[in-house]
Amino acid sequence: MSDSKRNKKQTKKSVGSQLPKKYSPLGWIILLGPILIISFLLLFGDSIPFLNSQSANEAKTQAESLVGAGKTYLHDGAYQNAYGYFIRAISIKEDYTEAYIFLSQIYYLNNDIPTAIKWLEKALSFDPPERDLILNNMGLLYAKKGDYIKAREMLEKALTVGMNTEMVNNNLGTVSLSLGDYSSAVNYYQKAVNSRPTVKSLYIESLRKAYIEYYQDEEYGDISIAAKIQLDEGIDERDLALYDAEIIKKYGRSNDRESELYSNLARALEMEGDIDTAIENAARALKFTPNSFAVHCQLGNLYLSKGILKSAQKHFNNSLKINPNYEPARAGLQKVRAIIQEGE
Repeated sequence: MSDSKRNKKQTKKSVGSQLPKKYSPLGWIILLGPILIISFLLLFGDSIPFLNSQSANEAKTQAESLVGAGKTYLHDGAYQNAYGYFIRAISIKEDYTEAYIFLSQIYYLNNDIPTAIKWLEKALSFDPPERDLILNNMGLLYAKKGDYIKAREMLEKALTVGMNTEMVNNNLGTVSLSLGDYSSAVNYYQKAVNSRPTVKSLYIESLRKAYIEYYQDEEYGDISIAAKIQLDEGIDERDLALYDAEIIKKYGRSNDRESELYSNLARALEMEGDIDTAIENAARALKFTPNSFAVHCQLGNLYLSKGILKSAQKHFNNSLKINPNYEPARAGLQKVRAIIQEGE
């Protein structure tokens, strides 16, 4: 393999990236905030060449180029231009699912959830390797729509086809909270906490990325096939002999992610009425992010509900020291002071 081809393959972004950048097709659903609704117009005319006769690999290369340009426009907020590039990409290669995922993102950003879901359904119709990730995004779209039953159905399907269990269990916990099913929320959040990265799970994830990366690639398709075979046959522990705990340190969870998972579990436990265990998990969250004004406030409210005013006051004060404008902590502190004054 030439150096130029090798460098090209090494620098390609994996569709299945576990840690997506802001506009990755697999992480876009986390974007929040009101977006003005715009109309979608194709503005390109003959400016983008359309190849009627080409090999499958040439079509994929062309589609990749168009999607890459579309992503740039999407990042800059030029949704009309981005839309045009993604549409042209699937005109060239109909089963190029990444384009459908980005088209869904555009409609999501414009608060057209039903159309966003339809684009993901179209992507799913091609039975792509990343169907688990598409199901995850569909679940979150249904949750955004307020259809939590359908959201849970999609997320549970994602779990059955290899999706990162931490992410989906965390999402299922949030959906369960919205349904008022606090017991299930605790169960899913606990599973998310317990789904810690291991050498084996990271090795499996690397195989999945290789399978997705080179799927239907004429030149490197054998890599995808080999990865799929190993995934189907299972992982022999001897295959992991070359790896050690350093991989976990490098590619495992960040402190922020650890804190988020424990904080979510604490919230579900609070809703279920188990305040003591909720305090324990919120305290674990704080160990990972000691300067989190939100977690300090969470602990303040938990202690307040137990009537432990001194601890509640301490955490509300700590929250306000970190973020003097955090109104939930200010309101909590006022409640504590009012209770103390009433008791004097």
